[in-house]
Amino acid sequence: MTEVERYADRGRWREFCRTLWYRVPFLRETGIGTCRALDWRAHWTRYQTKVHLLETRLKVYRMEESGIQTPERTTPRLIVSLTSHPPRVAESYAAVYSLLTQSLKPDKVVLWLAQSQFPCKEHDLPWELLHLRQFGLSIQWCEDLKALKKIIPSLKAYPDDTIVLADDDTLYPHNWLEQLYEEHRKNPSFVQAYAAYKVCSGRDYTTRNWCWGGGKSCSPPYFASSWGGVLYPPHSQHEEVLRTDLAMQLAPYDDELWCWAMRVLKGTTLHTVKDHPKGFVCLHAKEGITERARGLDVHTFLLKAYPRLRKILIEDGYVLPDSLFRSLAGLGEPVRDI
Repeated sequence: MTEVERYADRGRWREFCRTLWYRVPFLRETGIGTCRALDWRAHWTRYQTKVHLLETRLKVYRMEESGIQTPERTTPRLIVSLTSHPPRVAESYAAVYSLLTQSLKPDKVVLWLAQSQFPCKEHDLPWELLHLRQFGLSIQWCEDLKALKKIIPSLKAYPDDTIVLADDDTLYPHNWLEQLYEEHRKNPSFVQAYAAYKVCSGRDYTTRNWCWGGGKSCSPPYFASSWGGVLYPPHSQHEEVLRTDLAMQLAPYDDELWCWAMRVLKGTTLHTVKDHPKGFVCLHAKEGITERARGLDVHTFLLKAYPRLRKILIEDGYVLPDSLFRSLAGLGEPVRDI
C-alpha cells in the first residue's frame, strides 16, 4: 500500500482521531489539559486537510472525463473564475478538481494568475494543475491585481457572460454550480450567492450578521460572501468595476467589498440560494478579526469615494457604525461622485 492510499484509507487511524476529537470538549470543560486538547484540535484539522488533498490528488490522476460543457452554451456562457498566489497554488488543484466535476458543467473554468508572481509561468505550477488543463482548466495570465484578479480580468475577457466566483482553498459539493444556476434561471437579473452578511451597526464593526440561504432577497447593506460562490449575471455591476486604478487604491485585498459597491451602485439585487448544499470543505483557516477590522478602512474609503453609496444605505434604513462617521469626517472631497 502506497503512502497516498494509506492516508486516503478511511480506517482505524481516522476513527482514532475522531475519538480524540469528541474527547476535546470534555477536556476543555474540566480544565484538564486544555492546551493539549487545543493541540489535538489543530492536529485533527491539519490531518483532515492532508487527507482531502491526497484523496483529490488520486482522483486527478485517475480523471478521464472533461469537466466543461461541449459544445459551449450560446451567450451568455457560464464562466467559473478563480485566482491563486504562490503560497497556495500548490494546493489549488483540489478546488479546481471540484469545479471540473460538477453535476452542471460550466463552459469555462478560468484560473487567473499574476505573471509577476510566476516569472517562469507554467514551469512554476504544480503538475496537478497542468494535468487538469486537458480536462477543461484554462490558465490565463494577467497583471497583479491582488484579490481582484478573480473578477476584473474575467469581466474584461467575458463581458457578456455569466461569471461565477470561486475560491482556491475550498472544495465545492457536486451540486454546487447546479443549484446556483437554477436560482439564476428563476431570477436572471439578480446576483446569486449561498451566503451573505451585513456588518453590524454600532461600535463593534468586526461582528457580522450572516444570512445563510433561504431564497431571500437581501437589502443593499448585505455583502455577497465569496466563500460559498457568487454568480454575477452579465452587466450586473456598475461600469466603474473595471477601473483598476481606483480598485487597487480603494480595495486591493477585498474583492467582496469592491463588488458590493459596484452592485449597489448599479442597483442590482442580491439573492441567496434557497437550498444550501452540504459538503463544503475549507482547506485553510479563513480571515480573522484583524483582517475583518481592516475592512473598516476599505468600507470607509468606498463610502467616501462614492457618496451615492452612503445615500443608498441611509435610505434603506441602515445605521452606519459610529467609527465610520468619525472616519468619514476626517477625509477630504469625494473621489468619484456618480
